[in-house]
Amino acid sequence: MLSDELHKSSLYKNETFPFTMFTVNRNDCIPPGPGYHYLHWHEALQFTLVTSGTVSMQVSGTHYELKAGDAIFINSGLLHMTSHISKSGEYVSFNFPTKLLSFFSGSQLELDYILPFTTNYCFPAQILTNDVPWQTHIIEKLWSLRKLCLDEETYAKNYEISISLTEIWLLLIRSVKDSLIKVSQNSIKKQENLQAMLAFIHSNYMKEVTLEDIAKTVHISNGECCRSFKNTIHMTPYDYLILFRLNKGADLLKETNYSVTTIAGMVGFNDVSHFIQSFKKKMKMTPTQYRKSFQ
Repeated sequence: MLSDELHKSSLYKNETFPFTMFTVNRNDCIPPGPGYHYLHWHEALQFTLVTSGTVSMQVSGTHYELKAGDAIFINSGLLHMTSHISKSGEYVSFNFPTKLLSFFSGSQLELDYILPFTTNYCFPAQILTNDVPWQTHIIEKLWSLRKLCLDEETYAKNYEISISLTEIWLLLIRSVKDSLIKVSQNSIKKQENLQAMLAFIHSNYMKEVTLEDIAKTVHISNGECCRSFKNTIHMTPYDYLILFRLNKGADLLKETNYSVTTIAGMVGFNDVSHFIQSFKKKMKMTPTQYRKSFQ
């Protein structure tokens, strides 16, 4: 399975203990990490807990609406993004690799209780609400984990975090084990092809990119390329390319003093008026208005 090389280096602050809790709202991500509004993937497992407001997330083409107190598990290597956060919305995202659960590579724990779940494309995510007892139990542990992460005084805090993650994982797999569906090799191949095409766009968005360029990345026809995008992320390759460019432009408007014209060129728009028009359609404000809203 492909990993997102763009984000791998920023996922963990400390590789000797690969675990990070991100706190995310509409304006910020603490500590800085993968752009939540970009469609991305990583090898880490992820549990996300909504602490206030409402959040909309997309995982492998399926949309999930979460309110304060809800949570979601996102499996390893699956395409996902946060498509909307309400004005008062905020969530915490716990990210960690499977090796924190398996104790050592090739262990019986890994073979029996981790790989059958993390390598199953038919198990992309699990919504967690307080309407189901076992899910409530996990949510309570996620709240406790958040509190632990914010506590600077606890001795051997990382050890307790590891224990907490193991308890949460055990609750999850015991509850979903009977509902897992075996995924076909064809589905795996389509997922890997899509990830490769997205990685190509992420690396080349600032250049001129054609549909044929994207399709050639995995040696498929233009038509199959379009079907792959529409079936999984519900947009055309061109629409995704424009969306990615606009999100990159939004980041530059917040983080730099470059002119709108310069930014338009940096993110792949040859015509600044096209950038402004597309940006206004997506963000409901002009690039200049967007920049001022963050000053």
